[in-house]
Amino acid sequence: AAAAAGAPIVGRVQPFSRDPAALLAVAERDERHGYWEVREPPAGPWQNLSANTSATALQLLSPAVEVRFVPVRSPAEFSGVAHLRFRAYNGAQWVAGQTGVDPASADPNNFSTATGTLLVFMAPPAPTVDVVQTTVSLPVVLEDVDALANQGVALATLAASTIGYDAQVAAWTLPDQLPGCAEFAPRCNASHVAQLFPLHVAAVAPPTDRGVVVAELNTTGGVWQSLTVAQAAAGAQWQDLAPRLPWLTALTTRVRFQPSANFHGVVGLTLEAWQGRFNSGAPEQSRSTQRRDEPIQGLLEVLSVPDQPVVNSGAASGAALPTLPYALSPAAATANTGLAVGELAAQVGWDGDGDALGLAVVAVHNCAPSNCSADLGAWQYQREAGSGGWVSFLATNTDPDHAVVLPPAARVRFAPRADALWPAGAVALLCRVWDQSLPLLPANASRVSVVAPGGQVQLAAAFSAGVATITVQRAGCDHQPGSLLREDACGLCGGTGQGCVGCDNVTNSNAVRDACGVCGGDGRSCLGCDLQPNSTAVLDSCGVCGGGDADQDCHGTCFGTAQQDDCGLCYGGQTGLGSSAVNRDKDCAGVCFGQAVVDDCGYCTNGTTNRTFNFARDCRGVCDGGATLDGVCSQQGLSVCGTGMFDCTNRCYGSAVVDACGSCVGGTTGLPLNASACVLVQQALPATLPQSGLDALLLIGSGFVLSSALGSSSSS
Repeated sequence: AAAAAGAPIVGRVQPFSRDPAALLAVAERDERHGYWEVREPPAGPWQNLSANTSATALQLLSPAVEVRFVPVRSPAEFSGVAHLRFRAYNGAQWVAGQTGVDPASADPNNFSTATGTLLVFMAPPAPTVDVVQTTVSLPVVLEDVDALANQGVALATLAASTIGYDAQVAAWTLPDQLPGCAEFAPRCNASHVAQLFPLHVAAVAPPTDRGVVVAELNTTGGVWQSLTVAQAAAGAQWQDLAPRLPWLTALTTRVRFQPSANFHGVVGLTLEAWQGRFNSGAPEQSRSTQRRDEPIQGLLEVLSVPDQPVVNSGAASGAALPTLPYALSPAAATANTGLAVGELAAQVGWDGDGDALGLAVVAVHNCAPSNCSADLGAWQYQREAGSGGWVSFLATNTDPDHAVVLPPAARVRFAPRADALWPAGAVALLCRVWDQSLPLLPANASRVSVVAPGGQVQLAAAFSAGVATITVQRAGCDHQPGSLLREDACGLCGGTGQGCVGCDNVTNSNAVRDACGVCGGDGRSCLGCDLQPNSTAVLDSCGVCGGGDADQDCHGTCFGTAQQDDCGLCYGGQTGLGSSAVNRDKDCAGVCFGQAVVDDCGYCTNGTTNRTFNFARDCRGVCDGGATLDGVCSQQGLSVCGTGMFDCTNRCYGSAVVDACGSCVGGTTGLPLNASACVLVQQALPATLPQSGLDALLLIGSGFVLSSALGSSSSS
């Protein structure tokens, strides 16, 4: 542990042996800069070690004993180490508390072969830092200074006149030198100790580093920043100080105050003196060895620098005078007092210093862009309102380096020619904004230079870099600014002069064309029968105006009663046709002039009916009858109404017969009829016979032989 002057360090040398009961045998101690004491815990009295302790006269201590070193500085600024050497003893022959023990008189195995070393590190006394002066002035900074030009000041410059650092502390080099250890080499190896206890060795190094602590900042109107040597070498940017307070830094660090825009005044910072040791070159991580609480006030003045006035950007860079009326009566001319220069300047520009602004007129325009041979009027100014007559600017000016300089109280106006009208922007003043930082020339000095001897516009002093435009418009006869409308010869606004010319081309003759288009006419030449001009209405055949013969009937009789039927036949009235003739041209299907007719069965057929004539008769010719053709006979090519007669081959009305033997022969069978083979009576017609008066008897069968009595020899 590191001990300050008069502050003992208490500790235990335990465990120092693998034998927990081993005694501590003190062999040697360094008491050049203090003395060693021991006591039995927990609160025994502190006692000095034996004065005669040596490698051959050991003092035995219990393993639980507490050891401390009480520093007595000699010289007072000493910093380094003190040591105590010991061996372990197993207590086989002597007990704790004995002194003068000679290990040579005991069994060698009772003592450890190795010798241990107990070190105490004594930090140096704190350096004395004096504050010589409590107030110091920093270099002046100009308002709106560019950050690249603001290099600030090194803290060493401020410390040189305000802080007295302690120059009595002697420096030594680690690890080659370690006071209190190097004198006992090789038993105390400084390099070995520095490797084992680097933090302890660093703590006892002399505090030769010097710096300051930035304690407080006045950040009104800007920001305090710092730049260390390492940051500058690495190309880093300036760092804000405020978030790091309190901040310890080296004297080589530079600090600066970067003012906000348009700020000027006095600001300050509070410093405290410091001397100690920087950890690895990082002052902000160092342990404060000595910090003088007495503050040092650093004051910095930001000098006011007049700002260059600025013309607004875009549309805001222009202003306009009140619109001039179309009618320029004497009263209107007297009322044309324009606007105050200060009011116009405030519309087109601004000044960071808050100065009242004037104008420096560098050019005037008072003619139409397409024809500048004749002035539209005159731009004029008055130094002070009501102070005298109006003074005209030059008619034209294209020299932006010279100007008529007008203070805020002056007024400007445009006095137009009585008949002058112009488009927007044709009449204008071009001005620089003036902050009045240059003295105003006498009233008779109409133009001054706004450039410096080198040809540069005096932007930083008085005049804006940008040029503002002040315009004025004149209303047309429609009272709209810039409309360019005039009254014509007839007194019509925007007219062509033709509004009062008659149709006879005579001005104000009042001659007009009548409703018929006749110049000076009475409007009768084109009247219709309805007395309306150009109506083309005439009387029709029935004497009706514009009637269009709508009052004639279908027979052509005015107001007649004849009508047309569905087929267009005109009947009634004077036609000679009565109601019986109505729709006489319709067929039975109701179609005018159609082809449909009523057939024998009373049905409407043909035409559009999709029915054929007499479609309702059956095969016997009976209307709506049920007789139909025999289907089998029809298939055999015979039309037989009703049921047909079939032979034995099922041939409709065939000639094949069944003979007496029951065979189907004849007809289409190809078999001959054998009449004698057998007789077969199949049917007799009529079936019943009257008693008398029979003309014929039909026998149907086969095998008949016609007897001679009947007068025939054939058979059937």
